Amino acid sequence: MKSIYVLCFLFACQLSFGQTIKTHKVIEDDTLYVSYINPFAAPIEVKISIKDSLKDQMKAKSYAVLYPNDTLKNGMSLPLKIIKDTANISSNDYIDFNGKFGDPNLEPDLKHLYTLPYQKGRKYKIIQGFKGKFSHSSKHSKYAYDFSTQIGDTIVAARDGVVIFTKDNSKERGGREAMGKANKIIVYHDDGTFAHYVHLDYKGLLVKTGDTVKTGQNIGISGYTGFTTTPHLHFVVMKYGSEAIPIYFKDYPRKPLKQGKHYRRRL
Repeated sequence: MKSIYVLCFLFACQLSFGQTIKTHKVIEDDTLYVSYINPFAAPIEVKISIKDSLKDQMKAKSYAVLYPNDTLKNGMSLPLKIIKDTANISSNDYIDFNGKFGDPNLEPDLKHLYTLPYQKGRKYKIIQGFKGKFSHSSKHSKYAYDFSTQIGDTIVAARDGVVIFTKDNSKERGGREAMGKANKIIVYHDDGTFAHYVHLDYKGLLVKTGDTVKTGQNIGISGYTGFTTTPHLHFVVMKYGSEAIPIYFKDYPRKPLKQGKHYRRRL
């Protein structure tokens, strides 16, 4: 059986947070096989559906959860007879690929106590807390906290984890038109949750994607980017499905932080 490796540059399958999963392509006899590889430190849920007009002509593995470095071998099998140009193939012509970080089988540890995400001894005001009326009403933000940090303040990791996404190239800020423009860090935890540190400064990263971080470690510089009316740190922890979960802190266990009050980090 003869195998020919081909270059198919348009098999770039996007994940949540704008990352791209790796693919491995090989031709064996009369079929192109595409395998999907998870290069990240967090699990990825993959769903693949074949275009209706091609369901009788090709095969695909419809669902998988890939752990770090896992491979979905031959996730898609495409007969060469339906390909016009093997050097210029777009997966969008054949399948709908949906990939997102997370494992639906993991349950978040709701009893975990976090460290306040700023340096020990510092004190900040809560300008918006749980279910805040200004912007904390969606499933993504209903349990978020906005800390009144200033531009240049140091942000620390609230929990051990692995950095899976960073953005620090934005200088934009404003109203809802600037949503998505915030610089941020996303850290994956061992219970399947993700901590989002948002509105960081331009070039305000102290870590990079793939780094393992420890609780209390300096990870970024607070800024004034994205959808915001004032400098602050937006901090939220989400479970699978990008749904915010209630979190509590070591200094103030089992008590939600209240809007308008100041909280000092002692531990």
